[in-house]
Amino acid sequence: MGHNACLTYRCARTPTLAIASRCPLLVPYAFGYGAGELGVRQLMTAYDSEDFFEVERLHRAASAGDIGEMERLINSGYSLELFDYLGRAPLHYAVEGQHYKAVEWLLAAGANVNSHDQKHIGETPLCYAVQSDYPELVELLLRKGADPDITGWMANTARTRAAKRNDDEGRKISALIEHYKPAKPNPGKKPKR
Repeated sequence: MGHNACLTYRCARTPTLAIASRCPLLVPYAFGYGAGELGVRQLMTAYDSEDFFEVERLHRAASAGDIGEMERLINSGYSLELFDYLGRAPLHYAVEGQHYKAVEWLLAAGANVNSHDQKHIGETPLCYAVQSDYPELVELLLRKGADPDITGWMANTARTRAAKRNDDEGRKISALIEHYKPAKPNPGKKPKR
């Protein structure tokens, strides 16, 4: 049985031994993460660059805004918080694709609104949203607790990215950020008289 054929047996509801007996390639993975359903569920929570196509199925479903497929994949053990090789979680892709309903669904399913790959200086979903022309999506993320001051790539935050925009949508987005998360005054800066 080839490696890809083994992937059909990755299911959180199937006992580890049954999976391992059908696919010997999964034995080190299943037992390396612990026995039982938890070990199988964790199979889709660790990034494997050799099996990226399978691991990133949830990312692609989020990118397409396919809520039915996202629900199916999450129920079968895919993680909402798995970063791909670009440092993005599924929520990043739904935001980038401007799929409002998919973003709403992912957040309701438990996706971290401030998800970012610190190891790779990753951006938050809000950083992607403020670069779009979709203030309603920015507002959704802010209402759900997105922090506009998390530093990402090149020391930018969502707040600084929005402030750099000179178009009408950018000004709306900056106003939304100030409304939901006002900037904190710089304690070292003296007020003007």
